[in-house]
Amino acid sequence: MRNIKAQKFSLFLDSINKPLEQGNVNDSDFFVLKEETFQVIAMFTHDGESVTVFSVDFGSAISGGNRHLILDKLNELNTKYTQLKFVISAESFVQVLSFIDASQAFEPKTVLDLMVISAQVLKDELASLMNS
Repeated sequence: MRNIKAQKFSLFLDSINKPLEQGNVNDSDFFVLKEETFQVIAMFTHDGESVTVFSVDFGSAISGGNRHLILDKLNELNTKYTQLKFVISAESFVQVLSFIDASQAFEPKTVLDLMVISAQVLKDELASLMNS
């Protein structure tokens, strides 16, 4: 691990016996919370200033025919969940994003909480999203 805050997060995970897959890409450390049908990733920037939590492999690709219905549903979800932002990725999948400013106070538990909350919200909202 190159990032001190990522190292703190890793130590926190060890202290609560919560193993997550770890890696590094483009000098950014990441941790992966794997769920049955998707993953939630916490990416620590190389400078240690922020953490981005985002989902991958969630749902199925959005087709052109129902795109406007999905966008309407995402707008509803963005109003309902103010800390999480729902978007359509470049690959046309629904994705949830959240950012943590780690430049000042940094609490590793906050990162894990956000990962777990993101996963739970995606599970809770999957049916309504796929029925749009």
